[in-house]
Amino acid sequence: QAYPDAIMCLKYEELLILLLHSKGGESLYALLSQQTNRTSERLRRFMEQHYLKEWKLTDYAQEFGASLTTFKELFNEHYGISPRAW
Repeated sequence: QAYPDAIMCLKYEELLILLLHSKGGESLYALLSQQTNRTSERLRRFMEQHYLKEWKLTDYAQEFGASLTTFKELFNEHYGISPRAW
């Protein structure tokens, strides 16, 4: 099962690269960048409001509205450290 998932992930990456390099790819890139910045800002505000709560990591992810994996990835991208290490 993991092998087909890896292939699908690569196919999604390939599709995204093709779209970004197509005619209008600049607009797509700008849209994706803008969305990433919004999510990062939302995470920052969320953590400022909730960092003192004694929640499990799964609770933080659930309250943020993301899967545990996505929350960890976003957190690491924004803060440069894992949530557990933070």
